[in-house]
Amino acid sequence: MDVIVLVKRVPDPEAQIEVKGDGTGVTVEERYVMNFFDNLAVEEAIRIKEKVGGKVTAITLGPPSSVEVLRTALAMGVDEAILVEDEAFQGGDEFAT
Repeated sequence: MDVIVLVKRVPDPEAQIEVKGDGTGVTVEERYVMNFFDNLAVEEAIRIKEKVGGKVTAITLGPPSSVEVLRTALAMGVDEAILVEDEAFQGGDEFAT
């Protein structure tokens, strides 16, 4: 059975957030990880593949830096990874998609 898993990058919940010295704002460490629930879906897809055969493909939509979540999925055991990227998505809210 071939399985497709949609994955998304989200801000790392363990990233450092610091209040500016003058109290006018915050500085956020910009780090991203795979969405927790997408991680669970990848694990389950790999279990299915191991049980009945086939392949697992991970797909994400986002900027070129989103390739990191695909690398994570490949490291977990996914067979193929696809980054969907197009000029039509430029300026869009990647967290709302």
